[in-house]
Amino acid sequence: MTGHRGRRRDRSHRRGGRGENRSPAAAKYRSPQRHPSAGKGRERRSASRRSSVSHSSSRNERRRRLAVAGAAWLLAAILTVLGGIGIGTLAVRYADFFQRVASPSAPPPRSYRPARRLDPDGSYMDSPGFIKNKGADAEPVETCDSDVCLWEGRNLYEKFNESVNPCNDFYGYVCGSSNWYRDGQRIDARPYRIHSPGQLMYDLAELQRRLYRLRGDRYRQQPTLFTNQARRNSLESHYSVVVITTNMLVYRNCTQKEKNDSVWLTMKKIFFENLLQGWPFKKDPKMLRISDTAMVLDKYIGLFAFVRVSLRKDLEDDDYEVHLEAPELMLKRHQLVYPYESVADYAKRVERLLSIFTNASMVKAAEDIVQLEQRLLMIKEPRRFLPYDNRTATIKELQRRNAWHWLTYLNFLLEDAGVQFHRQSSVVLLDREYVTRLSFQLSKFSGKTLLNYLGYAMIVKFSPLLPSDVDFVVPLSHDNYLETVPELLQACVHMLEDLCPYLVRKMARMTLGRENATTPQWHYDEEMHKLIYLVRESMKQTVQRAPWLSQAEVDAASQKIEKLRVDFLAARESEEQVNAYYPQYVSPFPADDTLLGYYKLLNETMSFYWITNASYDLDARYQASSLVAGEVEYIAEKNLIFIPHGLIAFASNISQTFDPLFVPIIVPAILRAMFAAVDLRGSTVTFQNQVVDWWSNASRSKFASKLQCFQDQYVAEAQAVLALDIDEDFFLEENVADNAVMHPLHDVYRKAMHLSRHTSREARVPGLESFTMDKLFFMNYAMAHCDRISPNLARRRVLYKDGVPAKLRVNVPLKNYPKFAEVFKCQHNAPMNPENRCELW
Repeated sequence: MTGHRGRRRDRSHRRGGRGENRSPAAAKYRSPQRHPSAGKGRERRSASRRSSVSHSSSRNERRRRLAVAGAAWLLAAILTVLGGIGIGTLAVRYADFFQRVASPSAPPPRSYRPARRLDPDGSYMDSPGFIKNKGADAEPVETCDSDVCLWEGRNLYEKFNESVNPCNDFYGYVCGSSNWYRDGQRIDARPYRIHSPGQLMYDLAELQRRLYRLRGDRYRQQPTLFTNQARRNSLESHYSVVVITTNMLVYRNCTQKEKNDSVWLTMKKIFFENLLQGWPFKKDPKMLRISDTAMVLDKYIGLFAFVRVSLRKDLEDDDYEVHLEAPELMLKRHQLVYPYESVADYAKRVERLLSIFTNASMVKAAEDIVQLEQRLLMIKEPRRFLPYDNRTATIKELQRRNAWHWLTYLNFLLEDAGVQFHRQSSVVLLDREYVTRLSFQLSKFSGKTLLNYLGYAMIVKFSPLLPSDVDFVVPLSHDNYLETVPELLQACVHMLEDLCPYLVRKMARMTLGRENATTPQWHYDEEMHKLIYLVRESMKQTVQRAPWLSQAEVDAASQKIEKLRVDFLAARESEEQVNAYYPQYVSPFPADDTLLGYYKLLNETMSFYWITNASYDLDARYQASSLVAGEVEYIAEKNLIFIPHGLIAFASNISQTFDPLFVPIIVPAILRAMFAAVDLRGSTVTFQNQVVDWWSNASRSKFASKLQCFQDQYVAEAQAVLALDIDEDFFLEENVADNAVMHPLHDVYRKAMHLSRHTSREARVPGLESFTMDKLFFMNYAMAHCDRISPNLARRRVLYKDGVPAKLRVNVPLKNYPKFAEVFKCQHNAPMNPENRCELW
């Protein structure tokens, strides 16, 4: 990110030592008189020289690239013979790409449509919606040959949907091609949403292979979760806190397709221990309350089928408090993973799973489970901001029905921590509507249905460890499903994060050390520190333009951004601190029964979790998953940003630095978190972390009028694009933040480009010479949001209150940002260049 601006290579030695300035700028002022010797031959020689420098600045580099291209074609031929047409075709595509990079004068490949000659500003499109520049043809441009530029060219090569006009639908142009999802592509050729967390999953699996090679003998001697005993050498001490179980769970056991059928006996024992003996139930069993069974499952295995309970410390000086919110349901996961299957298809999956355990018909039982989930989804609201002083409720306020006894439930969860709840005790409600109505909704269903649902949820949770009979529900065992990533791999890594989220963060750091897998790595921390400096400065400058704030409030907002703390990747604790959190010799992991081993370990780690306190909180400190791309956690009351590994994992195989081309991919999430510090969500906490309302009533009124424009705009867009009516405040905070970050994001990009030693603003990416760096900024921004190509999926993200579809998240902020229309030369009143815009700054 830092350094001096890269200079163009000096080519004066190719001009016979004259050192003549042949730049376009100099040509403008050069005398029209020519030397007699400078005739048509010189013109032809000059044209020849100019055409030879579009891909490389040196002959040695040209020879090296030709060698690479030759090797690629040879490999393509071999793979075609050995692997068949499918693999051969993929290999030919990559060989074709390398050939173009190595020899730009070669004929273009069949599937590549060469761009028209560029205008000086990089404009080339003259289809409807574009204004063609009438100026002279562009001079040849320098090609960027850094690792990041080569990745950029490979990543975007042949990925655009050229049947879509970018001035009509920019998201459709960048993300609408099925080439993003071609079979056989490497993970780094997928959209960022898949590439980044998918890369981390593959890296974690590779880390397990390395560690098991180093410590396989140690595991066989002592197959425990943590090994805190004295180490015999310094090398071993670096990773003694790493979960030995992960070598067996993620790499050796969980990801194995063949499982021992004896685990069904273990599953029956687990049902018995958790008050579900005889599951699935055909008639109502004798029971007290459903919360009496749910509290056992929630405490010891973190099932959270009806309500999600977490321990969080909102204010820096506070204790950890109970937070309640709606859980993620399997019905919702199914509808997002399988956008072309109906709810009836989901009911068949539930019936199929229940039927594994009984010969009786489970059709009615499955239908009842689906109806229960549908009822729970009805009372779940989209994410909305709740002020700090409006989040709490007493147990007495929640206790409306006997179906769910909150007092008994919470006291059981926290009994080991010495916490005693009473009717006037308060808890934090992150989803007030859902939590307050839960008891009433559960009272409408029979005990048989509620217990069958608990057992079903437990089978789905453990499905990656069960025989292949239940593989059809493995994708429903976790959130954030990634198509094209092996289902078992991602499910097992999510199980590992459920087991011990802190150690996943610790191991994620270790994956950055390609040559040394035994120590956490820190080189990206310095890169992020430099990037955060640029982001912070750009955001402070942008806030100065906030029209709804007074000058005093602008100064307060700037102070808050300046004082904002950033925890990048976390997992900085020493070995001694980690060993103090995870006790010595946790339960042995039986090599012949993965399910039993995982179950016991989960019991242990959940026991650690419920006794969390300020000095003992590694697994409770943050809520953001390391396995999700494009998300950053902002804790308003602490004025703190946590940047998880999933945001930057894609970069580890590309570059050791954060190149400017990465800015529109990773910085939007950081800026959205910073904006949360100074918008309505951060207006009740000062930079000193005091709960004080620092906005005036006038500022709130002005900001509300700004919000109204965005509310109306997103309602209209949802109706036009999805034919759906949405509430005006549907994910309103996120929608406004998407628009708010465009100006500072573009500013950070230009500053980073100016400081970069490897990527200049005038350079072009190999294979994408038609696009200026300004255009690539918007393309990478859109690529970072690319979702699966499915109209059903976009509608379901709204119907199941998962979020605003990616198409709206890209197109609406860009059509509100005038620079986009300038760069792509969109005609006035084109869809992406409307006359009326919603502006924040």
